[in-house]
Parts: sequence; structure tokens; C-alpha cells
Amino acid sequence: MTYDLTTGAEVTWQALSPTGFLSEGSHPWPDSVKASAGLVALYFARATTMDAECRDEIARYPVYFEVWLQAAVAGLVLMPSGLPHVMQACADPVTLPLSSLHALNFDPTLLAALRSHNPLPGSLP
Repeated sequence: MTYDLTTGAEVTWQALSPTGFLSEGSHPWPDSVKASAGLVALYFARATTMDAECRDEIARYPVYFEVWLQAAVAGLVLMPSGLPHVMQACADPVTLPLSSLHALNFDPTLLAALRSHNPLPGSLP
């Protein structure tokens, strides 16, 4: 889980993300968010070292990501979660840089925190 270090409240990724970026509804893993088709496509576009077999297998399942801020590189990290055990090697983390988050219209507070390398709201998964 990610917390806002100024308030101690859990970060709600749906509130900080652009509309349609994350799928609505519950997710079976407490630290994960359900990805929209657009987010999955964006993940695959940035997962340049992922082999075709991993891409094909991940695409067969509803995709969930662990999400956290990485202040050191000013980006949002996505890592597939909830994959079957035999596919854990396919769970490569991908960082969406600040420029991508800005272009996607992420919440201005989140962008400002990353821009300043200030780990607010929350920088740890």
C-alpha cells in the first residue's frame, strides 16, 4: 500500500489517475489495482525486454498491477501482480516517467511531488 506521508492516509490510485486509466471494481490483491486495456498497452509498450511468451501469457489474464511512486527516478512504477506462480518471472516492473504521467493528465499534486523529488504522497510500495 502507498500512503500520503503528510496525512498518513492511504493513497487512492483511482483518485490520482486519469479517468479510465484503471478499471473499476474490486481486486483480489490488496496492494494491486486492476488495469484498463489502455494501461496494459502502455505497460507492454514500455516493457521492452519482455519476451513474446510472457506478453502472450500476461494478456490472457485480467491484469493487476502493484503501483508505487519512485521519487529517485520521478516516475510511477507498475509491476504485474497476481500472476500464477510459474509466471512470476514475467512480472517485470516498468516505470512511467513524469513526462508520460503529465501527458496522461495525472493529478497535479502527484506530478508536483514527483517533479520536486519529494516523496509525497507516499513513495514506498
